[in-house]
Amino acid sequence: MSPPSHPASSSNNDDKAFVSMNSSPGTLLAYLPYKPDYTAAPRAPPDEIIIDIGTKAVDESRGRGRDWSSQGLMDRANESRAERPKAVLNGESRGRAIKAEPKELKEQRIKEVKEEVKALLKSTTNIRELMHYVDKIERLRIGYHFVNEINDDHGCKRVAEPVQCRVSRISRETILQEAISFTRGHLKSKANDLDSRSKRQVLRALNTPLRRMVPRIEAMYYIEEYMEEKTRNDTLLKLATMDYNLLQRLYLEELKDLSLWWKELDMSENLTYSRDRLVENYFWALSEYYEPHYSRARVMVTKYWTMLTLLDDTFDVYGTYEECKLLTDAFQRWDDQKAIDCLPIYLRGFYHKFINIINGFQDELEPSEKYLVSYLIRETQRLVDCYMQELEWHAKRQVPTFNERKKPAMDGNAGSIVVCGPLLGMGKVVTEEAIRWLTSLPDVVMAATEICRYNDEAISYEREKNAGQGPTTIACYMIEHNLRKYEAALQFEYFADESWKKMNRAFLRPTNAPVELLDRILNYGRMCSRDLLVGFTYGSKLKEIIGSLLLKPFSF
Repeated sequence: MSPPSHPASSSNNDDKAFVSMNSSPGTLLAYLPYKPDYTAAPRAPPDEIIIDIGTKAVDESRGRGRDWSSQGLMDRANESRAERPKAVLNGESRGRAIKAEPKELKEQRIKEVKEEVKALLKSTTNIRELMHYVDKIERLRIGYHFVNEINDDHGCKRVAEPVQCRVSRISRETILQEAISFTRGHLKSKANDLDSRSKRQVLRALNTPLRRMVPRIEAMYYIEEYMEEKTRNDTLLKLATMDYNLLQRLYLEELKDLSLWWKELDMSENLTYSRDRLVENYFWALSEYYEPHYSRARVMVTKYWTMLTLLDDTFDVYGTYEECKLLTDAFQRWDDQKAIDCLPIYLRGFYHKFINIINGFQDELEPSEKYLVSYLIRETQRLVDCYMQELEWHAKRQVPTFNERKKPAMDGNAGSIVVCGPLLGMGKVVTEEAIRWLTSLPDVVMAATEICRYNDEAISYEREKNAGQGPTTIACYMIEHNLRKYEAALQFEYFADESWKKMNRAFLRPTNAPVELLDRILNYGRMCSRDLLVGFTYGSKLKEIIGSLLLKPFSF
């Protein structure tokens, strides 16, 4: 998967501007296409915004030869914002300098265009035409502006569900499987006969079906493609580009705040072995919820996932059995000073900061939401127990069966990473009844977890093997079934596909959770595609997508 191409961006000058550095993408500096000016104001407009995080202290912590550091980081030195290359597309452009406007003015313009779209929907009486508009609104990812209009009882509701109900496979649906296989074969054979826009869409769908596509990435692709449509509606396109750019500004502000938080946390001094994955974790959060009203949720889950990355690396590649046993005990006792005193020096600061971050979430939640922290603590403790179980097998040189090995990997991740972390800051849509049901690990949660674990196991096998880890889930499967690595990887790909069918079936059943929450679980499965997981494990693979999402606005 690669971001949309920009004709001008392939020049030799551009290639020279992307300086290869042996540093981690833990700050947005790694993705900046221009040189930061650290003397600028901290809250500048989007075309002047400064991500004040590339300090010497942070950069120096990265030059330690860690195997997981990102390569080829983007740094367009000595190039001003106005000098960025332009990607012209039928009169429109992306990635060029856009005149800065006050945020309030942009919001007012969006409000005016929204009213035009509402009038368009209200005045459209032809069902086929209405379906066309609703489909474009959903594909352009501006549907959250028109929830009431789409769900009303006077037109749009009767077409919204058919538009959204695209073909999804479920288990034991052999006829549909045969139809999809037939269709895929013909699409592949005809792709080269299509126009460039249609060809891009077909090839992308063959690689990642729309049902499995991360919403924000799909919007990035589709806005550019919609610009090329001869029958495009300029009002919809105008709203989509304005909304995309305004959200991009919000994301940069969130990431700036997170980067300053990460810098002040200063975890690199003692945990030199760990991966710096702040930006990647923020991208993961953005993949779960891109809407502006989930800003708090994005920030909170990014902090949580980033600390879990450090915890995972401690158990996986550095901590001894005895040290990790003490760390597990400390997490079970939770914020017990005696437990802290027993930890090795290098883990005390990390543990203390981890506990303070989780406990501090209560200050960010409303009184009616504070109970969620207790669920998060419980699921974090379960995750740490699972990490310890895996390490115990390795320390005792035991090889569990495939089913024994995959259970802690699934159960530990499901409640903490898939459910409690992402839902923590979502607000009133999260109810205690819903969180109780989701932490009981129903099919929809387990399907998302399985998609992630099966894909990740196949991708990270070599890294974990080289790090001396074991036995991994895929290694246990290889031993149990006497398979070679590529054969096991193909089987895990099949397992992940079956889990997608489980996910689809779960969405067809009544549940105890609002669809708004289930969509976040679905998005977790979407962001765990093989392409994106490769990017997280080997950070440089994500730089183009993240750079495009955060740093290249659209112009119309």
